[in-house]
Amino acid sequence: MRRLQIVCVVASLAVASAAQTLGGVASHSAPAPAAPASAPPVFQSPSNIKARQVVQQAIAALGGPAYLHFRGRRGQGHLFTFDLRGQLANPGTVFWSYYRYPDAERIELTKHRNVIYIYNGNHGWNVNFRGVTPLGPTVMKRFRQAQAHSLDAILRKWAQSARTLMLYHGANLATARPVEKVSFYVPGGLSATVAFSVQTHLPLEVSWRTHNRYSGGFSRKSVTFGNYQSFDGIETPLVVESYEGATPRQEEYFTSIHYGPLPAKLFEPPVRRR
Repeated sequence: MRRLQIVCVVASLAVASAAQTLGGVASHSAPAPAAPASAPPVFQSPSNIKARQVVQQAIAALGGPAYLHFRGRRGQGHLFTFDLRGQLANPGTVFWSYYRYPDAERIELTKHRNVIYIYNGNHGWNVNFRGVTPLGPTVMKRFRQAQAHSLDAILRKWAQSARTLMLYHGANLATARPVEKVSFYVPGGLSATVAFSVQTHLPLEVSWRTHNRYSGGFSRKSVTFGNYQSFDGIETPLVVESYEGATPRQEEYFTSIHYGPLPAKLFEPPVRRR
């Protein structure tokens, strides 16, 4: 569901995504490999234990094994982006998305599906009527940082490691709903906070600190999730909204979602025939 956070770079549909390590300097290194599932958690304070209980409730609410082991997801809907002032930048567009855990994504824009972004690990491409163009390092950096702080990365990777420090922050409010907040800190320096619904235990928000490339300071990035529906045994948000501070950056409204295997060629650049 990180991914449910689409990272598009198109003139009228640009969206920026970045990540920040705990302490203020962005880390491009991946977290250390997870310890075996059978290993006891390293951190055993009451806050750590309570945090893990909240996370396990959330994973069960999302679908348990079905959520933890899905490999592919596809969906479609409508996408809106916003300018730096938080004003709607355009009328929006229909989109189709394809996601293969953990680091492959394809986004097709417009009703003709003729503007395409493909991300596959450290490589990415823009496909349009001009041809196929590799995505630049700045765009790929944003994609990797967004994936590093995605909900799937946090719950399927960070939370499964015995070496992840989880801290329970008690009851609070997020998007005007009662939540329980848990912060995650992993080896390598990445960190994030997730707000879980008190009633349903489903994740409602992921947030992290990031460097603001415009002001030079630091700001808070967040992604909120709403209107959960069950698809193929997995609770899935149909509304995904991205913010920088309190300013909206992107809104995704899904109309359908399906889980299942996806062909590898979806995440490869097309070969143009001469």
